[in-house]
Amino acid sequence: MNRRLLPLLGALALAACDGSGTLATNAIGSEGGTVRTGDGLAELVVPAGALTEDVAITITAYEGAVPGAAIAPAWDFQPDGLTFEVPAVMRLTLHDDIDPSTVDGATLGWLEGNEFFPIEGDTVVYDDGTVEGEVTHFTPYSVVGGTDNDGDGYTVVGGDCDDNDAAVYPGAPEQCNGADDDCDGVVPQAEGDWNGNGIPDCAENFIDADGDGYPATATPGIPADCDDTDPLTYPGAPERCDGIDNDCDGALPANETDANNNGIIDCLESGGTDADGDGFPASGGGAIIDCDDNDATIYPGAPEQCNGLDDDCDGQIPASETDANGNGILDCNEPGNFFTCFDGNDNDNDGWIDLDDPDCANPQSGQETGGLGTTQCNDGLDNDGDGNVDADDVDCVDGYDTSE
Repeated sequence: MNRRLLPLLGALALAACDGSGTLATNAIGSEGGTVRTGDGLAELVVPAGALTEDVAITITAYEGAVPGAAIAPAWDFQPDGLTFEVPAVMRLTLHDDIDPSTVDGATLGWLEGNEFFPIEGDTVVYDDGTVEGEVTHFTPYSVVGGTDNDGDGYTVVGGDCDDNDAAVYPGAPEQCNGADDDCDGVVPQAEGDWNGNGIPDCAENFIDADGDGYPATATPGIPADCDDTDPLTYPGAPERCDGIDNDCDGALPANETDANNNGIIDCLESGGTDADGDGFPASGGGAIIDCDDNDATIYPGAPEQCNGLDDDCDGQIPASETDANGNGILDCNEPGNFFTCFDGNDNDNDGWIDLDDPDCANPQSGQETGGLGTTQCNDGLDNDGDGNVDADDVDCVDGYDTSE
């Protein structure tokens, strides 16, 4: 051995044994030896004959970007490119939040660019979370979790929520199949089954572009929207003083025409101005009158908000918008209240939240609890014995009635 190298090797040996930090440095010769980080998360055992000369080996935490498939810290082994005559044994420890019993087919992997490549030979995963395998050269290493059964580049431990379907993986494009294709834990609302017939809404052309609850194409129990670009126009919507067939009945109200051809709709004649632009004037022309022409969210038939106001102009403030206990907080805003049409949650798991849920069509009840999968209008039974089932029953004409 070169005598000038001895002091350096002695210092390196001390660095490997000081038990602190994650830096590990040691000088290994032809007789072999071990290099271990101070925290014990990475270890390299070099057998005798693996090296032909003394080499200062260093292990440090890898500072580059690590692909999401890694289930253990990545480590940088130096000198880069070092090769062994006989394979060295590498032991790495999984991340703390990884259960070793769930890691099926894990392997040590060497990193090049943005991809891990499995080492040759077997990898052993021990109950204590240690992963062991043999390596022949130096480069950054980590542990790649599990086998990729469907070949989509992701393992279960790496975030694949269905490792038997190559079209399902983190960030995958959503398909119209009622499944969580992108593994974000949420099935898109359009892929729900509104009428409970086992077919995703998107496959039945249940595309509700304007979010008013009515699709562009009629589906069982739900009539078609005559204008799926306007949320104020749908079957049964209140007519506005706007010259449009808002309720989709195929007829324009007489007072929304321009009888005298002066360019002004009749319902706006005689001072019937619409100051807030919500389609309902404050007065005039036989139109339906706006009870607050200074607020565009308040008009006849408007959805009720949790604000203590008569938003729909029916002359009543919903019971859920009062302050029953006098604490200055509306009941619908009380923490833990039962007014589930205003709590921001999908309480009945039907894919619709609060006022978007048909159960909240009359939010005065404050109950988003119907659950489209449990209503009598989509259970396949003739509950009232009249010979008609579900959407064929007149009791279910609107698709929301639960009393067939």
